[in-house]
Amino acid sequence: MNNLINRQHSYSAFAFSVAFSLFAGLLISGLFTLSDSTEMYWFANALYSCVLGGSAILFCKMQGIDFYNSVKVSSARWYDFVFVAVAVFVTINFATPINTWFCSFLESIAPNYSAGVSIPEDSTWVQLIGVVCVLAAINEEILFRGVIANGLLSGNPAKGIIISALLFALFHMNPAQTLPQFVLGCVFAVGYYKSQSIVVPIFAHFFSNLSALLLSEFVEPYGFYENYATELAIVGAIVFAVIFFAYCFFAPKKGEKEKFEQPKVSAPIWVGFAFAILWCLFNWVGNMVLV
Repeated sequence: MNNLINRQHSYSAFAFSVAFSLFAGLLISGLFTLSDSTEMYWFANALYSCVLGGSAILFCKMQGIDFYNSVKVSSARWYDFVFVAVAVFVTINFATPINTWFCSFLESIAPNYSAGVSIPEDSTWVQLIGVVCVLAAINEEILFRGVIANGLLSGNPAKGIIISALLFALFHMNPAQTLPQFVLGCVFAVGYYKSQSIVVPIFAHFFSNLSALLLSEFVEPYGFYENYATELAIVGAIVFAVIFFAYCFFAPKKGEKEKFEQPKVSAPIWVGFAFAILWCLFNWVGNMVLV
């Protein structure tokens, strides 16, 4: 079996995952429309999360790719974990006020839009951590870093980091999350590229979602981000830039660079990829004007 994922695979995997998750999402929503219980809400979300990881595994199977070795399930260095943890925490704190301003702007131009993600008020911490933190981190990273970013990083790493982060943010189709998801997507991709281990972005994604939950519960209600919005945005952005670029330029990449010729992306793959992008953009705009 093939152990290398290239750029063509990345574009195909994105299109495949969009289509696969669309049909799975419709099926799941149809199965659980008769129940409004919190347990069924979280079960449906857990199932959908597993669909994302499953789409990555299924795609590799269809392409004859050795999934386990290709996504790089391996150990990582201690400072890779330290970097992503610090970068994630700084990102959440400087991106929160900026994202709040952005959402306020969206609400001013789209009266039907309401920023944020609604979850049942009686949700337990077990449900939140299990689905939002654990399952989301594993399944989304398997797809977006293990497969999609993997192939893009095999060419021009800087370009691959940016494109994969854009795809990650766009796939969620939620304007309220686009900015932080793009920045975090860059952090996850850099951590993956430097460490050559899917464990690092999974840890970073878990830490990101857990931090966001804890901060929104125990810090944000007390007006911290509102009172210090400007200071957090400016100082946090500067600190993030220093940490991010220091790691990019000074942390050595683990292992040797895999050298192989990138195949030309065929027209059918470009068409499928374009349709996937348009579908995500349509829903992104729709979530602003149709809610």
